[in-house]
Amino acid sequence: MTFAPPRFGITAKLGALLVTALATLAALAVFTYVDQSRDARTQREHELRHQVEIARSIVTHLDATVRRGETTATEAKARAAALVGALRYGDGEYFFILDMDGRMVMHPERPEMNGTSQIDTRDAVGRPLFRQMIEVVRSAGAGRIDYMWPKPGHAELVEKTSYVAGVSEWGWLIGTGVYADDLAAGDREMALMLLAGLAVAALALLAVALPIARSLARPLAAMTRAMRAISAGDTTHAIPALGRRDEVGEMAEALSVFRDAIVRMESLQRERITEAQAAAARRKAELAALADHFERKVKCVVDRVSQSSTSLGMTSAELADAARSMTSRSTEVASRAEASAH
Repeated sequence: MTFAPPRFGITAKLGALLVTALATLAALAVFTYVDQSRDARTQREHELRHQVEIARSIVTHLDATVRRGETTATEAKARAAALVGALRYGDGEYFFILDMDGRMVMHPERPEMNGTSQIDTRDAVGRPLFRQMIEVVRSAGAGRIDYMWPKPGHAELVEKTSYVAGVSEWGWLIGTGVYADDLAAGDREMALMLLAGLAVAALALLAVALPIARSLARPLAAMTRAMRAISAGDTTHAIPALGRRDEVGEMAEALSVFRDAIVRMESLQRERITEAQAAAARRKAELAALADHFERKVKCVVDRVSQSSTSLGMTSAELADAARSMTSRSTEVASRAEASAH
């Protein structure tokens, strides 16, 4: 048993092509969305790292003063915490300092956290954010952390991206973060733009594809009907799409030539049949004339033979009478001769 693949018409094939094009555009839109969103977050991470490096350079400079004996470690740490706590960038973004045991050294927006252990502090989804920061610094020296954190003056939690870097000399890590609601808003805006572009592209494709499909499907369907009618012997069926200056028009012209060839062949066949019938009639007439001529000849011969037979019969009777007369005379002479002899 062989499997017969399904047959699809030109409309279905054009529809499949349109769906494929739309799916490709959708895939490109998704790829663009994911790529742009990732790039935005990567760029944000680079910016945060640059800011943390600036704050870290302050600590490194003060540590150098301690090493040179210009100040004590306690004074340098206090001054570093004050300087870093006073730093701002962007839309009022700040820095915080945490030691490697999880105790908050300095948080400018939430001073109640200073000097307290934050090792078990978790965000709204249960992630131990400060423990993760310490693990990142211990494993890589610096890195990015994502978590949920309230904005200053607001109780609602917002996604926040932080970057932390270790200060090994003092057992600190310096971190800063920005709320990612602007990135989420950018993602939504980009998604809306991509969806709008996809909708416009889909409408444009439909506006182009539907007329093309109609301009192909309808003439081809009509041409198929014409082909079937002509193959069934109806050479009077009209051929559609004649005069079109495209491949469909060329097909119509070819079908017209084919139909005209069939008409000529049928005309020649009818002429041959007529000629054959006329030739047969001529042969029949000639045979009939020949038969009449032969019959007349035979009749003439028969008549002559009959006349000759009649004449021959009369001659035979006369000869018989003559023979009888001669016999009688011979007998008479013999009798007379015998009488004379006696």
